Amino acid sequence: MPDEPDLQHGASSEWVTYLQQLLNHYYRQQVVVETGYYDDTTGEAVRHFREQNGLPESTAMDAECWTVLLEVAAS
Repeated sequence: MPDEPDLQHGASSEWVTYLQQLLNHYYRQQVVVETGYYDDTTGEAVRHFREQNGLPESTAMDAECWTVLLEVAAS
């Protein structure tokens, strides 16, 4: 998808729900509740994903993280 927004703690949108769905798909289990709210649990799941994929440490979603997540989720 083009133009995925940067997301961080406190955000609330359909994009956050989509991120939560992708994280649950990636981990093949429910690691976050799909609320549409970027809470601490979502941030921790993002931080862990970034660590596993060699991305800079952060709890935020940025363009680089979206690229990697969408790529691995599609495979």
